[in-house]
Amino acid sequence: MAWVGLIVIGAVAGRLLPPFSIDWPWVGTFVTSPGLGGLAAVCAAIIALAAALYTSRRSAAVAAKDRAQRDRLAGEDRQQRELADQRAQWWTRFTWAADRAVQTETSELGISVLSQLIDQDWVTVEDNEIAIAVADVIQPPTSSVTSVGAVAEPTKEEQE
Repeated sequence: MAWVGLIVIGAVAGRLLPPFSIDWPWVGTFVTSPGLGGLAAVCAAIIALAAALYTSRRSAAVAAKDRAQRDRLAGEDRQQRELADQRAQWWTRFTWAADRAVQTETSELGISVLSQLIDQDWVTVEDNEIAIAVADVIQPPTSSVTSVGAVAEPTKEEQE
């Protein structure tokens, strides 16, 4: 439908306007000379330059986004490794403290270290529950290890 409208408009406008003719003699000469080829080459070079600049700017923007994403992922990976290292160190300390807590001559030291290991900021809830359960097995549940994370004084019965 649009084509029909354009044809009708062209027919009406063609009747109203005078015919298109070039009265300048140099235009015909220029069209047939090597100058038109040079001008076309310059125009093609300008179009190619614009395309190259657009592509390079677009590639730079994509590279910057990619670099930012890699940096973000590297930071997250670093945080996860640090957390894993902290947890591994916590488990090393936990096993050391548990070993000391079951030995009669170093039990106070082991229980003390176990109570300090409970409720650290970067330890998971499950790890805390395991530490509390082990501390309760090593030391009777009458102590306050499960409630406040500190070792209670032994009762008179335990001292005897």
